[in-house]
Amino acid sequence: MKIKLFIISISIFILTILFNFSIHAATWEFRWTNTVVHVPLGGNLSEYSLQPEARLYRDGALLADANISYLREGDWLYFMSNVNTTRVGTYKVWYKASEKDKYRPGTCTGYKALISFVVEDLVKPKVDIISDNVFIQRESITPTTTRYEELTNQIKANVNASDNYSECEIVLSHNIDFTKTGTYDVTASAIDSSGNRDSKPFKVSIYDSSYPVITFSGTGDNFLKIPLGSNANIRDYFTATDEIDGDISSLIEYPMVKVDEICEYNYTVSVKNKSGNTTTKTIRIYVVDDTPPTMKLQTHNLLLDYKTNFDEYDFASKVSLTDNLPINYDNLSITTDVKNEVGSYTVWYSYTDGVYEVEDTIDLKCISKEKPKIMADDIVIKAKSNADLKNYITVYDDSDNNIYESLEIDDSKVNYLKKGTYYATVCATNSSGQSATQRIKVIISGSVLEESNIAVIIILIVFLIITIGYGGFFVYYFVIRKRKKSN
Repeated sequence: MKIKLFIISISIFILTILFNFSIHAATWEFRWTNTVVHVPLGGNLSEYSLQPEARLYRDGALLADANISYLREGDWLYFMSNVNTTRVGTYKVWYKASEKDKYRPGTCTGYKALISFVVEDLVKPKVDIISDNVFIQRESITPTTTRYEELTNQIKANVNASDNYSECEIVLSHNIDFTKTGTYDVTASAIDSSGNRDSKPFKVSIYDSSYPVITFSGTGDNFLKIPLGSNANIRDYFTATDEIDGDISSLIEYPMVKVDEICEYNYTVSVKNKSGNTTTKTIRIYVVDDTPPTMKLQTHNLLLDYKTNFDEYDFASKVSLTDNLPINYDNLSITTDVKNEVGSYTVWYSYTDGVYEVEDTIDLKCISKEKPKIMADDIVIKAKSNADLKNYITVYDDSDNNIYESLEIDDSKVNYLKKGTYYATVCATNSSGQSATQRIKVIISGSVLEESNIAVIIILIVFLIITIGYGGFFVYYFVIRKRKKSN
């Protein structure tokens, strides 16, 4: 135990002495500059191997007069012979420094440094442009990734690049829209493996030599019939396709279609593909009237007074007309065979709009609104006679020449066999249905036979008086007178 304590004490003593010695001893240090040396590809290494330098410091102060020597053969697998200036890369070489008079190598900090020789390619690639303008057919849609690469490679094919050391990567800078025609600026850059770059510009023209095709699907050969005033959708008759853009029917431009009057005219539609190539298509449009007018009569049976002034009667007010064309009443024809006589007639209506004609008729009946006139005095007839009351009655009607035939007599209360005063009812109806009724007096006097007997008696009496008169005259003249003369 005592031995261990002794050894420990001795050790502490020795360490204390060494520590104090180190504190008071000089501090030596090498500091290096240019530890990274850039050598151009193919350069002479000997021209660059002297660039790394070491500086000697004592207690932090530079010893400017230090005579420093170098060992550049390297060790630990890093040798100067490993540096290949014909190949880009970073090569490591161990450098050692020593000071002959003041310091021996291997006993101070920093006497050895690992130097990096960086062999660099500083020569830019060479870029050659084959054509100042490259022409590429327009795409219908934005290219897919694969297609975009194909188009990019097509542009890159216009660039040749070479380099003194390595293969070059060709990079294109542009804002080409392969779906739109135009001329675009392109910059082609060649970049070697060291990042050296050279660039040259050229043009890329996106072109489209195709034109859209417009197809008309209407009836007939490039003509179309459209009903007057219709809402025909002209878009239903046209389609458009393009070799690149495909179906571009939605891009067809349609002028206004005129359908407000019957006419014919050329009609041209146009379509433009995405490249601006325009195609037109012209057809002939015929605006036709395919709708007949509509004629509507207020009535088909008309009843009028036969005394109406038909020359001034407004038959036109009985008809209404509708049409897809403006109504022209000058084209309305009204004819009739009507006369100012009771009877049945026809009124003919006809209208044309220039294309269609419509007709209709009204059955007109002329009637009288006046009643017949019955004229008869008191009728006196003999009893038991065969008298006909019609012979004593007069019927008159301006509208009906045959009114007498309609005469009806109700004499049911007349006793033709017996003297007396009776009444009969007389009724007359004209062809218009107007009726007149009158009550007439009928007087039945003595019979004919009685009157004939009285007449015979009167005649006998008159004959007797005449006979007596002639007899007395005869007696007087021939008997009495002769006697007087004889006397």
